[in-house]
Amino acid sequence: MKKRGLKLILFAFIIAPFAKIDTTSLRSRKMSIPSFESYNLSFDYQYSFDEPILSSFDIPTNIESSLNYDEFANKTIRLKINNVEVEVYWLDNPSVSALKEIANHNPTIQLHQHGGFEQTGSLGQDIISNDEMMDAKVGDIVLYNSNQICLYYSSNTYSFTRLGHMNLATSEIVDLLSEESVTLTLFLVDK
Repeated sequence: MKKRGLKLILFAFIIAPFAKIDTTSLRSRKMSIPSFESYNLSFDYQYSFDEPILSSFDIPTNIESSLNYDEFANKTIRLKINNVEVEVYWLDNPSVSALKEIANHNPTIQLHQHGGFEQTGSLGQDIISNDEMMDAKVGDIVLYNSNQICLYYSSNTYSFTRLGHMNLATSEIVDLLSEESVTLTLFLVDK
């Protein structure tokens, strides 16, 4: 029995890898590798040539969703605050990508003054967020609670997802946002 086991090991690990096998005759057969427990090698594996093999023609048709595809990559979001167009430096993160999808529909959002330092309003839906403690400063745009957009005209420390920063002077931001409520319109423009 020891000689037979040794021959099987020699065949399985030394000879078989270099042997040429005609696979057409094996198409409907099952190959079984025996268990070699006495040699501290323990594996049993069944393989069938009848199982389908992935070919280069089996690429998924919905490839865009499997790649982190941003259909608005060549667009940027612009804001109108009470009909004043504001240019914004946006961060490159998943929350801003989700906000672009919302901005594609040109929503108008009613913002309300909160705490004497920000205007905040509902996006009408949750979007992806990555909240972290941060110091929001004048001009910062953040996402709160995955569904609130906040525009800062003073400073505050809280847990938010940073979205971007308005490219305006501090005095212009304070003038635009220090009212009791403002109207915010989001829209997309080419970069």
